[in-house]
Amino acid sequence: PKMDHLVCFMGGLLALGSQTLFENDVHKAQTHLALAEQITQTCVNMYDITPTGLAPEIVRFTTPSDKDGEDNGGVMYVDPGAKHNLLRPETVESLFVLHRITHKPIYREMAWEIFNSFRDVCRIPTGGYSGIMDVTKVK
Repeated sequence: PKMDHLVCFMGGLLALGSQTLFENDVHKAQTHLALAEQITQTCVNMYDITPTGLAPEIVRFTTPSDKDGEDNGGVMYVDPGAKHNLLRPETVESLFVLHRITHKPIYREMAWEIFNSFRDVCRIPTGGYSGIMDVTKVK
């Protein structure tokens, strides 16, 4: 199984929907918000698994059959053909929405960590930012 970084907008989308679509169904609203938090946590994990602290374009997940049938399903790893980072905003957008809705400081803290990684790795001398080719290599 694989997951593209673009999927990370879903956390914010589900969180917003939990607040606007289910006014008369608290259970559905809570379910959608919980799913939003879980998806966004997976997106944050995309950043956490690399030495640069930046997410690759695509991650993959092991399945039990990946390693001689051992029960190791669900371990995230960087897709070897998609190690680049294009400065995508989707994860941080979802963190912003979740912080606004839940008021949990952890979402602001996660976003701050991601911002620091972008600043440390992607900032260029002329003052802008540039994507990088390989999030698994620290320069």
